[in-house]
Amino acid sequence: MCNAVEHSRPDVSIIIPAHNSEKYLIDCIDSIRLHLPNNLTVEVLVILNGSTDTSAELINAYSIKYSWIKYWNLERSGRSYARNFGISKACGRYLMFLDADDFFVFGVGIKMAVKILDSNEELFAVWSDTIVRNGRQDSRIEATGFKYSDLENRNCFSISSVLIRNENLGRFPEDMYLYEDWVFWARSLKGRSVVPLNQVSSIVIHNEENTTARAVSGILTGQIRARARIRDLFPRRHFTVILRDLKKEVLYISGMSRENNDDSVLAKYRFSMRTLRQLSRIPFVKYVFTSLYNKSREEHLSSYRDIQ
Repeated sequence: MCNAVEHSRPDVSIIIPAHNSEKYLIDCIDSIRLHLPNNLTVEVLVILNGSTDTSAELINAYSIKYSWIKYWNLERSGRSYARNFGISKACGRYLMFLDADDFFVFGVGIKMAVKILDSNEELFAVWSDTIVRNGRQDSRIEATGFKYSDLENRNCFSISSVLIRNENLGRFPEDMYLYEDWVFWARSLKGRSVVPLNQVSSIVIHNEENTTARAVSGILTGQIRARARIRDLFPRRHFTVILRDLKKEVLYISGMSRENNDDSVLAKYRFSMRTLRQLSRIPFVKYVFTSLYNKSREEHLSSYRDIQ
């Protein structure tokens, strides 16, 4: 819990979880130090998540030199736990997240975001552009008009693209390692306003050692589990979203049945998908299938919802 009095709170807390990130961590910190506007007060909270390399020594030396850098060395409990721990310690009026191998860039962006939030108490977050660097190729993800219902279909934000008020935030699900940020945004932004800002705030690096980038096989599982967590936030779910969810579940069960050589399971879900597609062409049947799907969803998820 933050013990700072209101007038002494920093403008922004930047939370960085790190696990064995000695190759990237100091570059990440330096990107903040070099691009930070002079008239903006920031604290950087580095949460070492069971690191066994020299990350602790490196960040300790920096924390001695720069009082606005703080760090904790925790037992390994996962990236979500580290971020939740950072939220509990953050004193800043606003929060931003970075991964240890990302870069903070173009301080004018965060300066503008702070100014926007300071001038309009009705706004809860500012969504900025992000550059994704994959090898030598860069692509820019632009912030666009946002509606909360967009989160029912997809994860709209990269983790480092949002500056958010440090007020009554949701938490990252600590049993998830992919798409946990999707659940966090859905929990934190319900009933709140987000404004886009077409200024780049960060560079996200996809390197060969990046666990998230390599975990392609877990992406489908992560999407299904994230959708299962956020479904209660959208009580009036659109039929096309339900159909998309079922399709992903069919693909997942299909993969499991191939691994386990279980043709009966695969045939069952193929039949369910084919039947649903045919009947969904009849408008009246949409309501019936939506109700049946919601009622039986827990059964469909029970075989894999607790998979890490």
